[in-house]
Amino acid sequence: FNYIGDASFSLCENLESVKILSNNITFDGYSFFGACYKLSRYEGHYASEDNRCLVVDGVLKDIAPTGLTEYTIPDGIKEIGGYSFMNYSNFEKISISESVTKIGKYAFNNCQGLTEITIPKTVTTIEEYIFCECLRLAKVYCESTTPPTIMKFPFDKTHSQLQIYVPTTAVNAYKAAEGWKDYADKIVGYDF
Repeated sequence: FNYIGDASFSLCENLESVKILSNNITFDGYSFFGACYKLSRYEGHYASEDNRCLVVDGVLKDIAPTGLTEYTIPDGIKEIGGYSFMNYSNFEKISISESVTKIGKYAFNNCQGLTEITIPKTVTTIEEYIFCECLRLAKVYCESTTPPTIMKFPFDKTHSQLQIYVPTTAVNAYKAAEGWKDYADKIVGYDF
């Protein structure tokens, strides 16, 4: 076959590795291997160098989560695709590389192990519900002096004491920006 669609292999409870032999596959949608909690390895075409990510045209589409509590998004990834880390509570720390410019919808939704995360200054677009239901997420560091475009409800149902740290010179810009202003009482200046 040469087509993989939304959630094609999601919830395959015993899937431990994926090997893709063809470089001519169309990936359409999100969460192709979502909630495959035993998945530890991608091989062949579309596998990241560390064999932990499914990467299509610079977009991290899925992660192999088994055994990981920390992960650094590899350099060269342009976008963290929608749903890519969703429901993986084992992650306590995720580092986003400065090659990333966009974070897709629901990317980290329900990652209940996350307590803090840094969004590098290169990120210009943040889609909806990315950190929703990350109940322990208490610190978000957003390095850009220009507020990234943000969609609806990115920080809903996070830690009750959530603080969003932004460059001190940009506090007012964030508090006035669409999407960010909904969290104005949580935005704090920080010297990066």
